[in-house]
Amino acid sequence: MKAVRSLSLSLAALIAVSAGACSQAPEASLHVSVVEPMSWAKDRLILRGQDGAYAEIGTDGTLNLNGRLVALSADQQAVARRYYHHAMSISQEGVAMGKDGAAFAGKAVGTVLDGLASGNPDAIGAKVEADAAVFEKRAHEMCARFADLHAAQQELSASLPAFKPFAAIKATSVGNCRS
Repeated sequence: MKAVRSLSLSLAALIAVSAGACSQAPEASLHVSVVEPMSWAKDRLILRGQDGAYAEIGTDGTLNLNGRLVALSADQQAVARRYYHHAMSISQEGVAMGKDGAAFAGKAVGTVLDGLASGNPDAIGAKVEADAAVFEKRAHEMCARFADLHAAQQELSASLPAFKPFAAIKATSVGNCRS
């Protein structure tokens, strides 16, 4: 039963984080936060820098800094495109995990109630933990994509110094995700 309680708290935290990542943007399009200060507006990844500065990366790897298109080499544009797609992948998986987490929570509650009603509470923990293993695997996969996003960020920052103020993902964040 202790495992079920611990798992329930972890799941509640996951759902809260996932649900908190969505809000309405001023232009009334869906605005999903990837990693602060990153967000989505339509098909653009928005990165907030200091003092109100912002960068936008398009699906094709185009980069705008404070509304001005930046001329990129083919290699830089490929890295920006990779950065965009890693961020998109993380965002989509986060939303999917949030939805699946809500369904899992309902199923877990049903499992607990069924186990208690049937007089077999010892089976509850094993069943819920088996179902939770799927989420743990997905979380590890998401951390791998987060590391890929960080690597693309570092590569883009190294080749384009103007991008450095928007490099918000720290190596420690990648390490924390994996632990």
